[in-house]
Amino acid sequence: MEQPKFILTEEVIQHLTSKNKSNLTFDITLSGGGCCGFFELEDISLEKPKNLEHYYHENISEIDVYVTKRARFVGSAVQFNLLKGFLNKSITVSGVKLINKA
Repeated sequence: MEQPKFILTEEVIQHLTSKNKSNLTFDITLSGGGCCGFFELEDISLEKPKNLEHYYHENISEIDVYVTKRARFVGSAVQFNLLKGFLNKSITVSGVKLINKA
């Protein structure tokens, strides 16, 4: 599969820069098991992944963006947005499909 385009909104870039962070990693983890089956969860971290060969990589505005190659992409772009809560901010991802049960 060809690497999709990665898009960081200006708010995400400013947020990471203000935290002196230069890595953004999107991964998929499995949760659950037993009678309920497994569920995929998105995992976003500000650390560089250990096994780089398992990730797509792109540098955008001095931010190293890593996206797991296990992701199922919806369309040709993966966009990272900043969600502003009352007390905190979090980064969200669109353009990736998670499955509810594996």
